This record gives sequence, C-alpha cells and structure tokens, in this order.
Amino acid sequence: MVSKIYNNFNELSQETKAGIVLIIATILALICSNTGIKSLYSQLIHIGFRIQLGEMYLDKPLILWINDGLMSIFFFIIGLELKREFLEGHLKDFHAVLLPSAAALGGVVVPVLVYFAITANHPELHKGWAVPMATDIAFVVGILSLFGTRVPVKFKLFILTLAIMDDLAAILVIAIFHTKTLSYTSMLISLGCIVVLFVMNKVKVEKLPSYFFVGLILWVSVLKSGLHATLSGVVLAMFIPLYSKDKKNPILFTLEKDLYPLVSFAIIPLFAFSNAGVELTSLTLQDVFSSLTLGVFFGLALGKPIGITIFSSLYLFLTNSSSPVPFKQIITIGFFGGIGFIMSLFIAGLSFDASQILLNESRLGILAATFVSAIIGSLLLRKQLGK
Repeated sequence: MVSKIYNNFNELSQETKAGIVLIIATILALICSNTGIKSLYSQLIHIGFRIQLGEMYLDKPLILWINDGLMSIFFFIIGLELKREFLEGHLKDFHAVLLPSAAALGGVVVPVLVYFAITANHPELHKGWAVPMATDIAFVVGILSLFGTRVPVKFKLFILTLAIMDDLAAILVIAIFHTKTLSYTSMLISLGCIVVLFVMNKVKVEKLPSYFFVGLILWVSVLKSGLHATLSGVVLAMFIPLYSKDKKNPILFTLEKDLYPLVSFAIIPLFAFSNAGVELTSLTLQDVFSSLTLGVFFGLALGKPIGITIFSSLYLFLTNSSSPVPFKQIITIGFFGGIGFIMSLFIAGLSFDASQILLNESRLGILAATFVSAIIGSLLLRKQLGK
C-alpha cells in the first residue's frame, strides 16, 4: 500500500508534488496549533538562535530566521524569474503583457478597496490593506498542473503573467510600506554591495559563490538597515548573469532550476508550517466575522475576480483589442487570483506582528479565501475544459 502511494506520488509533476507538500505543511500547522501540542509548537517556532562573530551578532527566534532568512531565498527565486521573463520570456513582448498587467492592476486595486470598505470603521486594521492584493503563483501552478496538458497554453501564460505582476507589486509594497527606522550606515554598506554586484556583472564574473558571498553581506546590511531583509534576495537576483560569456551556459536558468526543489519542498513548506497555525478551537463567532477576517476574505475571494474581470474588460474596450483567452476564462483566472496564501501570509506577518489576535484573524481570512478561491476556480476550469 505504502509502495503504491509512493509510486503514484513519484509520477506526479514537480509542481503538483510541491502543492501537496505545501498543503500537508499547512494541515500540520493547523493540527499543531489546535491540539494538546500547541504550546510545544509555539515554543518550537519561537526558539532562539544566535549567530555571533566577535562583537557582531544576530539573535532571532526560529520563525524570524525562516521569515527573514530562508524567505530571502524565495524572493531570490522570484527575482530570477522576473529577470528571465523580462529579458527573454513572454514578458519580453510589451504588447503581450498589457492585458494581463491591466488585469493584475485590477486584482490589486479592487481587493484593497474592498478591504478598506469593510474595515473603514477600524483605523487600527488599515495597515493590513496589502494582505489581499497578492496571488500565490506556486499554489496556482500546482493546481493547474492537476489538469495536465488540458489547460490551454494561453490560459497559463495569462495567469502566470498576472501572478508575476502581483509579486512585483507585493515587493514594492514591502519595500515602501514595511520599512522601519533606517540605519544609514547599514544603508551605505548595502549600497556598496550593490555597486560591487553591478561591477561583477559588467565584467562578466561567472562564479556564483562570489555573488552569494556579496549577497550574504547585502542580506545582513539590509536586515540591519530597517528595510525588510527579503528585498536583498530580489536585488541579488538582478545581477546574476543570464548566460556565460560564450552564451553556451544559461547560468540564471540553471540556478533557478537547481534552487526550485529547495524552495518548493523545504522553504515554502517550512514557512507555511510556522505561519499558517491558526488556533481554530479558540475562535469565536466574533473572530470569524470580524472586520479583519471579512476584509481579507472578501478582498481575496471577491475583490480579486471582480477587479481582474472589470479591468480586463476596460482594457479590451478602450483599446478595441481581442483577448488571447475567452472572456469566461478571464473570470476563472480572477478566482484563481484569490489564492493569496504564501505572499498574503507574509504581508500579514509584517502588518500585524504586534498582535497575535489580529494576526490569527488575518490568517483565517487568507486560509478561507484560498480554499474557496481554489475550489471555485477549479470547478469553473473543469467545466470549461469539458471534463
């Protein structure tokens, strides 16, 4: 029996496997936070780790090593993907990305408006406005992979472009709105690292360990500067060479491919395990129907499909152009856009780190919206594919 399950699992695509592992990690987090081991779970994710070199040291709980450290590698992968897609991927064609970009803009603006409308009378919740604006590209790709080759290529390209634009918007939000008091000394060191990376790229340095060494210094300096440490991952990715000097070795693509298993099967599940633990047993109706929970839920589950559909329609009308996918599939893409999960959990952690109650309510809204959006999107796509 175990052997049969293993063989069946082994036959699945990497994306599907990653999605399954992510779901398992989320379920484990919910089990740990709602059973007799919840205190042990809390102690585990908050256990302290200290790294010291002379007078310099970093002392953080495990959950922050994951969120600030390991997630920098996740953002590094996003940066590599953005660079590759803009330089030689489907984002290179300016006109091809206009419609998905308009859809992405609607998928950012409308969820934020929905969130503000629901939380209007609670100013303390307004700092979480960006929670429902992101789409989880990994989760969406995992779900689409379950449909195999039946999903049209243009459908995949549309939703991938939209999700990438969402990620770019989320990165900007983190950089601009989640910056603490700045340390100018650390900022200067960070700037120095960026200059070094720029020079290395220009003189065609191909040894990746050299980039990673400077990247490590950049990560520490960004962490100490007041900016969020994960931004260092995106910056480092921008300077990784696309190809070797002879154009025969695709350095960036190879690195992205090599890091994919680490990120998909270790870092993202660890993040989900440490951040998706909502104490459901202690929730009251007041928590379930709180302004924050409803704001996040409806922002994702309702604001995303409405925003994506309306802005896509406006773009097509104003430009008098045709859509690469049928209009009904744009609606389906809108519901898939409501799958916020990893990026939404990440932004929620930044927004409500000072209140466990608000953090739990935002997490509840994210989990509920992700589940509902995934179910509706999958049902609509299944119907449209005729199977």
